[in-house]
Amino acid sequence: MRNVRIKLFRLILGATGICEMLLGLSIIFFATQLQSYFATGWLYEPLNLRILGMMDFFIGAIYFQISRRPDYYRILNKGTAYLRLGLSLVFFAEGFFLLEQGRLRVVYQFLTIFDFFLFAIQTTYLRKSMK
Repeated sequence: MRNVRIKLFRLILGATGICEMLLGLSIIFFATQLQSYFATGWLYEPLNLRILGMMDFFIGAIYFQISRRPDYYRILNKGTAYLRLGLSLVFFAEGFFLLEQGRLRVVYQFLTIFDFFLFAIQTTYLRKSMK
């Protein structure tokens, strides 16, 4: 049963890592088209979106590395777990209290659940692997 949990953990983090890397690359390459959709203001070079894409890409790469060798990258696993908890709290505040648009609120509420789910599985793995 322990091997099944480890494989499931590795699969979830690996899939999350690959999806975040692809999302980051798409934000980087299509930042000019995305800035009008997200209404971030009209800039000649949408640097803020490209920075967001790079951050997403590197977090995805870290998740992919954790999925390959979870015990070797234990400190990265712990650090990204706390990152996901922080993101979950920020998305919770924005999705339930700060945003006014209906569709955007739902997206942030979904991100709250997703990030807290990743935090929960990462901390569960870290606690179970200590024994």
